[in-house]
Amino acid sequence: MLKRIWNFISGLATVWGFAPSTVAAYVSSAVWAAIMVAVGLVEQVPIFWIMGALPLVLAAFFTLFLRVGQWRERKDPRNKFKFVSPHLGTQFLPKQQNEVPRVSILQLGTVMRNDASFPISLIFENAETSIGRLRPPRGAFPRPPRRVDPGEVVASVDDPIAMNGTPCGQRLFGHMHIKVRYGYPGKEIYPLEIMGSVEIELTEDGKVHLSFARDVMPGGTANAA
Repeated sequence: MLKRIWNFISGLATVWGFAPSTVAAYVSSAVWAAIMVAVGLVEQVPIFWIMGALPLVLAAFFTLFLRVGQWRERKDPRNKFKFVSPHLGTQFLPKQQNEVPRVSILQLGTVMRNDASFPISLIFENAETSIGRLRPPRGAFPRPPRRVDPGEVVASVDDPIAMNGTPCGQRLFGHMHIKVRYGYPGKEIYPLEIMGSVEIELTEDGKVHLSFARDVMPGGTANAA
């Protein structure tokens, strides 16, 4: 009997040691208030004092549930991996004298950020990008998981699109559809899709400007970037 009691106390102490300090404090308050009411009933304390202590017990337990819910929400990766902006990679051909720059490669993708207070695992699930009628060769998807630390900003880009020396001094139009999944390592269960139209301005001096209009997803709204 004593061994069972000792094992129970040891297990409880172990769990208590892993509990966050704020949660442990509210648990202590709630349990202690409940013990006070129970002792009052057993010892036949006047009902007036029990009625006075009962609201404190209820308040302690409601506060406990609230704090536990807040702690769980902070530890939940859902909606904590955010789309920041589109990404455009550019590579030019060697410039010839008295010739406008020519584009060799363009590469579309997204920039995302981990807004959680803990690392998130990211899987680049699929990508479909195009500029005009040009598309990249199909790479291997999904790609291996990658770790994204708190506050870290990462780019997920599709394979390069060969532009065949497209001269600058014009506007190009395209589309991209990026799919990722994120979550705890081994539990990347939360999807994030970025889909929209792109407009690329290639100026004659070799500068590149990207505009992106995010499409409306089924059953939801769109964010413009």
